[in-house]
Amino acid sequence: MTWGKKVAMALGVLALWLTGTGGEAQGQAPAVLFSRGDALWQTDLRGSPPVRLGPGHDGELSPGGDRVAFTEYGEGGGRYLAVRDIARRNVWRVPGAVGANSYGPRWSPDGTTLLFNVWQEDVALWRIATVSPDGTQRRIFSGDLSGDLFSPFWGHDGREIFAQDLTFLYRFDREGRLLDKRPVDEVVGDRGISSGTRFSVAPDGASWLFDAGATASQDQALAMRVGDAVNAAFVYTVATGAVRRLTPPGLAVSSACWAPGGGVLVSAFERKDVRSASGGVRISFRLMLLSGDRRDVLVKDALAPSCAMR
Repeated sequence: MTWGKKVAMALGVLALWLTGTGGEAQGQAPAVLFSRGDALWQTDLRGSPPVRLGPGHDGELSPGGDRVAFTEYGEGGGRYLAVRDIARRNVWRVPGAVGANSYGPRWSPDGTTLLFNVWQEDVALWRIATVSPDGTQRRIFSGDLSGDLFSPFWGHDGREIFAQDLTFLYRFDREGRLLDKRPVDEVVGDRGISSGTRFSVAPDGASWLFDAGATASQDQALAMRVGDAVNAAFVYTVATGAVRRLTPPGLAVSSACWAPGGGVLVSAFERKDVRSASGGVRISFRLMLLSGDRRDVLVKDALAPSCAMR
């Protein structure tokens, strides 16, 4: 075989490999995490075959997609924070997280700090707290408030932290100082939220994403079918205070998160995903990427998505 033919064959093989995998020319697709049963799974924005990472709940990918923070259930019934290094395949329980009931870790935009819910035993209240993955720099946020705090989330630049108590939305700095509060309905309007409502700020800080009660006629019909209220995904625009519904009526959203480029990942279902089952119904959630008018299904049987942002 001549040198020219060898080069041509090598280039042909390389071209096929790049087409099949995305290759360096196109870059790797951002990693996507989701829950299925009691385990955490990983795919990507191309919908590659999912890979099981291991047991866990409330998982969130770090901004770089190399680590997963999640809730680990202890043998005695406690809940703890844990981190999985995906490449090294090692897992550790975060030391220093207060007490035996911490859950729902959220990565700071720079990937250095975890924000989470914690039960503070001495005052019998739900608080929010931060800690480094190695267990250092622990801080509990209360702002001398006398009630519970829920739904902690980061500001876009990581300098501010937010939480809500179903009535007010609170804003803290990273040192735990309460900066201000305002009625939560200034953001969500009269849409029903709960202690489990998840807010996420867009990377540019211009918009907030959240899930809340859906009330269109199609939503009400779906709620009757499943025997429970259903949610939709909404976007709050900071500059104008306007709120718009992101997902169409009849598409019920369990959870949502931002994806790179302004897209949104949702775990959702519609009427065709509801089947009768013994003692009730079975719902098949689908992981969808919403971008403009497109709805691309990435994975079936998937909840609680999280996406690497860089």
